[in-house]
Amino acid sequence: MFGTILTAIAGYLVSRTDFKLAKPLTLFIMFTMIFSAGTLPTYMVIRNMGMLNTRWAILVPGLMNTYYIIIMKSAFEQLPMSFEESAKLDGANSLTILFKILMPMVKPTLAVVVMFTVIMQWNSWYPASIYLVKARDKWPLQLFMRDLLVKNDASKIVTNANDANAAINMAGNLVKYCVTVVGTAPILLAYPFAQKYFVSGITLGGVKG
Repeated sequence: MFGTILTAIAGYLVSRTDFKLAKPLTLFIMFTMIFSAGTLPTYMVIRNMGMLNTRWAILVPGLMNTYYIIIMKSAFEQLPMSFEESAKLDGANSLTILFKILMPMVKPTLAVVVMFTVIMQWNSWYPASIYLVKARDKWPLQLFMRDLLVKNDASKIVTNANDANAAINMAGNLVKYCVTVVGTAPILLAYPFAQKYFVSGITLGGVKG
């Protein structure tokens, strides 16, 4: 949620034509979409900041997403400037205008950003496998699932009913299926409630008129 708020603030700043740094900030954001650091430089930054084997190594790099900032920018640009001008005449400051007037008007876009962020973080296992090597107790569910699936490969299952290990292998396979369902169920349950916001939210700013 904190990352979504930061994304909304960044999108609001780059959408304001009266903000002097709007264009340079937009170019800076777009630059990161074209040229990314890559795994090795990112690992060196995380290591030098002392965040290895901590939750911050997972939370901080994925806190904001450039694509979501562009989506929020387009959403704020579609709002008439009269709302902001009227609020300023009534004495509202920039934070009040953003959080109490403009953000409630772009709820569909916020719902899309939140849902996509949750799905991306929920399905993420690769960063944890790099940054949490010595902190197994902090592993996300998806990394545990991957570890379980790799160790209990389907090719190792004994099909001979007379084999003494058949029951153990079948039990391990059953656990694997159960963990997969548990890892998938939350997203499947949450998706129908947010689906109504998807079309209006992600296309907001893409249709003129």
